Amino acid sequence: MKLFTEKIPGTDTPYVTAVAAVQAKANNGLSQTMRPDSYTKYQQMNLKPENIETGFDPWQDYLKQKGGK
Repeated sequence: MKLFTEKIPGTDTPYVTAVAAVQAKANNGLSQTMRPDSYTKYQQMNLKPENIETGFDPWQDYLKQKGGK
């Protein structure tokens, strides 16, 4: 429930609003990149873009740069 009520520090934006904006931006990018029929199939699968596994893990890369494992 905190995602709906707590705001991103220094802003008046709740976390849930920011997540929705990122999802909308990702979906817009996918709609521009994919063929219309493929994008329609993607929409019908009701996936959230952040759940798509690409093999790219920015957190892992960040931790490696900081000396973590």
